[in-house]
Amino acid sequence: PAGLDVDLACSIPMGVAFHHAGLTIDEREIIENAYRANIIRVIVCTSTLSSGVNLPARLVIIRSPLQNGRCIDLSTYLQMVGRAGRKGYDDYAESILICSKKEVNLVQKMFEQQKIKPINSCFFENEKHISFKRALLEIISSGKANTKEQILKYIKSTFFYICINSNKLIIDEQLIINKCLNWLCDNEFIYCIDKENIDNDNNLRYEPTQLALAVINSSINPDDGLKLVVELNKAQRNLCLENDLHLIYLIIPQHLINSMLPTLDWNIFHTVWPTSAVEQHVAHLVGVNGMIVYKKAASLRIEKREYEEKLDGLRYARFFIALILNDLLAEKNMCDIIRKYECTKSFIQQLQQTTATFTCIVQIFAERLSWNNLKQLLNGFQSRLNFGIKQELCELVRISILNACRARQLYSDGFTTIASLANGDVYEIERSIQKAVPFQT
Repeated sequence: PAGLDVDLACSIPMGVAFHHAGLTIDEREIIENAYRANIIRVIVCTSTLSSGVNLPARLVIIRSPLQNGRCIDLSTYLQMVGRAGRKGYDDYAESILICSKKEVNLVQKMFEQQKIKPINSCFFENEKHISFKRALLEIISSGKANTKEQILKYIKSTFFYICINSNKLIIDEQLIINKCLNWLCDNEFIYCIDKENIDNDNNLRYEPTQLALAVINSSINPDDGLKLVVELNKAQRNLCLENDLHLIYLIIPQHLINSMLPTLDWNIFHTVWPTSAVEQHVAHLVGVNGMIVYKKAASLRIEKREYEEKLDGLRYARFFIALILNDLLAEKNMCDIIRKYECTKSFIQQLQQTTATFTCIVQIFAERLSWNNLKQLLNGFQSRLNFGIKQELCELVRISILNACRARQLYSDGFTTIASLANGDVYEIERSIQKAVPFQT
C-alpha cells in the first residue's frame, strides 16, 4: 500500500539491490527472485541474509568482522561464507573478509574457536524455567505423567537430563520440578488430588485446570498465558466498545511488546497521544497515563510510585502498538501512518501478521475458558488486521483478487456483499474496480 521503496526502484534496474529486515515481504520476494534470475548481480545486505535465505553467490565480501560491536563467532562466519560456491551453481567461489589492523587478532582468535558449540536443552534457558513449566504442563495435561514419580521418570528421558550427566553439572532436577509444580499450582494451572496420605508426596496426583488446557491449546507458554488471562479477565469487567482500540490492545502478542519497549520513542508517543475522549478513556482503562508520556518525552523526573519501567513499561509499549493498529483498521493511508509514527512499512507489516495470528490464539484461549462473549467480539479481527480494513469489508476481502482498496471502492459503489457482486452488472463492477487501480497508459 505504501509503494515500492524509492531507492530500490532506482537500484534494481542497475542490477544492484539491498536486503535487510526493514523490507516488506513483497520487496524481499522481488529481490530474491530477481537475484536468482540473474537480473540482480550484486546484493548489499545485513548479516540476517546469512541464515534462512538460500541465495548462492560466486563472491561473498564481509566488510567487517564486527557485529553489534563484537567479533562474530566462527559458526556465524562459516554461515556467511557458505553462501559462496553452492553445488550446481558455480565451479569455484571466493570469500573475502575485510578487517583493520586492530581487528586482525580478533579474527585469528575467531578461527581458533571450536567449529560447533555444544548444544544444550532449552530447559536451561533462564531462572524462570519457562520451557520447563510448559513441558510439565503438557505432560500433566496429556495424562502421561501425573505423579511426581512419573514426572521424574519423564524428565530423566529428556535431552535436559542427558546434558546434566554429560556436562557433569551439579543440578538438582527434583528441586526444579518441585519449584515449577508449586508455581503451576499457585497460579491455578494444575491442582492436587491426594487419595491416601497427605504426608506422602508420591500419593499426590496433579490434574490440569481449564486455564492449563487453554494455554496448551493456544500454544503459548504458562507465563504469557498468566499475563493474558489477567488482561482478558480485567477487560471482561470493563471493556470499551465505542471503537476498536481496547480490543486491539488485548490481541497484541507479548514478544512484540518486549521488542517495542527498548526502542519506544517517547517524543513520538507524546506527539501521537490521542485527543478523542473515547481513546483517552481506553488509555485510562488499561492503566496508561498521558501525563507520564509527557514527562518521559520531556525527560522530567517521575516518582517510582507513578511509573516503574519493569512493571509499567510494557503496558505503555502495548498501548503505542495498539494506536498504530487502530489507525490501520480505521483504513487510514499507509504513508500517513508511516510518517505519523516514524516507522517502516516492514514494521507495520510485521505488526499486522503477528497480531492477526495472535488473534486466533486469543480466541482459542477464550473458548477453552468458556469466555464465549469475548471470543465473539474478536470474530473478523484476523481478516481486518491482514487487510487493514473496517468490519464492513470482511466479506468482500474473502474474494482472493480483492485487496483493501478495491474492496472499499466496490463497497462505496453499492456492492456490499459477495451476493451483490454475483448478481451485479459486469460492466458496473469493471468500472468500479478501474477506479481503484492507478491510471496506466
